[in-house]
Amino acid sequence: MKKTAVEWLKDQIECFGNKHELQMSWATLDELFEQAKQMEKEQIEDAIEYGFNYGCRYANKEEGECSSQPYYEQTYGGHSVDANEMIDHIADVRKMVGGKDE
Repeated sequence: MKKTAVEWLKDQIECFGNKHELQMSWATLDELFEQAKQMEKEQIEDAIEYGFNYGCRYANKEEGECSSQPYYEQTYGGHSVDANEMIDHIADVRKMVGGKDE
């Protein structure tokens, strides 16, 4: 299974320390963010291409709607990513690398 851009970024940041201390420069953190943004862009492109090539196989016939959940589960194994939890840690990461909390 692939990792989402957020999961990949979390793994990369964890390589530089632990929950209490992080040894990383802002330049390194910025580079990781840029790589994660590129991964996210590619993942969005893949999802759109998948949709165009395979159509909506997961349509709710009663509602006439499509669901992205089956594609996500097939591609990423149904990982549960708590974006709010990731956002909450950004301020902590900034403090650890000597930046200002916005």
